[in-house]
Formats: sequence, C-alpha cells, structure tokens
Amino acid sequence: MQEKTPRSKTTPTWPDGTLLKDIKAVALLLGDKHINTIYNWVADGKIECIRTPGNKIMFTYDQIQDFINGHRERSTVFQTHMRAA
Repeated sequence: MQEKTPRSKTTPTWPDGTLLKDIKAVALLLGDKHINTIYNWVADGKIECIRTPGNKIMFTYDQIQDFINGHRERSTVFQTHMRAA
C-alpha cells in the first residue's frame, strides 16, 4: 500500500496524497495506454521514473507532469507547423 502524506512544496504528491504511482496507474492516467508503451517510453528516456529496490517502476507526480508538459509543447509545435504548411 502506498504511503499517504500531506501535500507540501518540498514533497510533491499526487492529488490523492500518495507519493508514487505504479506503471498501471500511470498508463491509465495517460489515456489508457498499454503498460508496454510506458515501459518503452521509460527505456527510450521519454519519461523519468524511480526504480524500487525490487526493480519495480514507480512515478512521482512531478515526473508525469514534466512528461505531459513536454509532450504538450511538442504537440503544439507540430500543430503550428502543420497549419503553416
């Protein structure tokens, strides 16, 4: 079970108060992606993660927000380029 702590500026947590989400939860949050897609993004360095001592992949709120924000920026650039063409 994941530890719940109060949200603070020094320890960003998920809105539900947990510190980390597993790969299945993140796959669902990112639009019901297959977990293999998330594994591939991790392997390709597209998304950062934390590996537990048991080698389980976990994600912080900030890691997922950084991924979403980076993806949004690339998407905006692509859409702008396509409109100009």
